[in-house]
Parts: sequence; structure tokens; C-alpha cells
Amino acid sequence: MALSARHVEIFIAIMRAGSLTEAARQLHISQPAVTKSLQHAEQRLGYPLFQRLGGRLQPTPEAKALFKAAQDVEHSLQRLNQLGLRMAALEHGMLEIMAPPALAQELLPIQISQFQQNYPQLQIQLNVQQNADIANHIAQGEAELGIVHFPTDAPELAMESLGNSSIVALIRQEHPLASSDVLTRDQLINAPVIWCSGNTWWAQLMARELPGLKREKCQNQVNYFAVACRMATQGLGIALVDRYSIPYLLPSDCKVLPVVPEIHVSLGIIYRRYQALSQPAKLFIKALRKTMFSD
Repeated sequence: MALSARHVEIFIAIMRAGSLTEAARQLHISQPAVTKSLQHAEQRLGYPLFQRLGGRLQPTPEAKALFKAAQDVEHSLQRLNQLGLRMAALEHGMLEIMAPPALAQELLPIQISQFQQNYPQLQIQLNVQQNADIANHIAQGEAELGIVHFPTDAPELAMESLGNSSIVALIRQEHPLASSDVLTRDQLINAPVIWCSGNTWWAQLMARELPGLKREKCQNQVNYFAVACRMATQGLGIALVDRYSIPYLLPSDCKVLPVVPEIHVSLGIIYRRYQALSQPAKLFIKALRKTMFSD
């Protein structure tokens, strides 16, 4: 029969101490408990590990051979415990996150920076994919968390809402509509909006909330919010994006106007339904809720 971890621990203590009494003292247990454990180990192995010669406890050749292997086990357990403690303190491991370009470029670097101030040893890998493709990548295990607009309700994925963002208009100060404090939906229908053709959810949202805004009326079309924002800063139209996709370093000759009535954009986190989340993932979700959507 195999030895237990307790057998190994007591065996190592006896080998190092040279006596049952000293081994018991080092382990903070009674000497009879050490004797009983040793006898049990010898019964399992089928041969003695120690003999008393000249009044001293002497290890047998078999015990000497086992001692090296036992020390290897001890070192492995120590490494295991150290790793467990480091993981508990988030000093080890990697969190893989996937997000669409605008959120990955503008919002998440700030969130990750704040998160790593508390957990500086934790590695984070941020992968960028189109919003519509992220659900499939998460389902295939290519990242642990996906942060998306309008999260997908797929059978293999779990979804947690992070709250609502809203569509805002990025516009140059010199534009005639920039003199207003807000932009109405009616104003936007005939305005030079930059069409975001790469965002399926954006096109669906516009079709529902601004049915009068047609793609064929938009002179400039792009695939990414970040490009739409950049073009808007150059006076090439109005970028309609969610507020978390607006560049943090906005040129002074540009402004951001709310759209009324408000156009809501839901944001959420998706992950595999039948796989437990890591501790870093749970803490990152908690941090996002606290810092991003407290308002």
C-alpha cells in the first residue's frame, strides 16, 4: 500500500532528527504518535525503515534510498504551497481578455492599469477582435473573458450585464451643429454621419433607433469606431459611437454631444458557461463594475 503525505512528513522528520523523541518535538506531536505512524508506514511497505543499533536509531539502506525521494516530494509540496499562496494573492497567472477595437484602445488600458496597481504581478493579455466574432472565440477557449456591446445569449456562454452606455456624437467645433448642447435624432438623420459598416450591432441599432439614417446617404464609411472618431476629428463627418469609445485625448477643436432622446447601448462580459472562472477573472469583473459603471 502507498504511503500517505503524513507518513512521508514524519519519516523525513525522523531521518533528520535521528530520534523519535526529537522528531515528535519538531512536529509538535507526541512521541507515541510518531512511533505509531512509523510502524504503520513499515507495515504498508513490508520492511523496516529503522533499526536500533548501539542505543541509536539507524536508518536501513531502504530508508536511505527512500529519503531522497521523500525530500523531492517535500520540495514539490513546498512549491505547490508557494504557488497556491501566490495565486491567492494574484501574484501568479495570466488573465486573457478579448474586446472590440474601440473598447480595447480607449477604455480597457485605463481599467487594466488601475487593476494592476492592486495586482502588479498578474499578467493580462488583451486580444482585439470584432464585436460579432468575440462570442465564438470565447466559446472556443481563446480567452477567458469577452467584453462586448450587446452580449450574445448563446447556450455555451454565460453573460453578465455591465450596465448601459449611450451613443454620443463626436463633432468638430466648427460644424454648424456643434453650437448646440445636444443633438436630436431628427438633426442626425440629415447630418454627415460616418457609417460604421464593420459593427453589425451598430447598424442594427441605427436601423431601430434612427430608421431615417441610411447607409447610402453617408459619404464616409469605416470598419472601426476608432477610425470613425479619427475621421470626425478631421472634419470628415460626425462619429456616432458609444461614450466609452470616445478618445480620452480629444483635440481641443472637437466636442462630444449627447444624443436625445438617448440611444442606449448595453455592455456585458461573456465567458464559457461550464467552466469555472479564475480568481483574477472574478476580481476583474468586480473592478469593472465598480469603476466603469458606477454611474
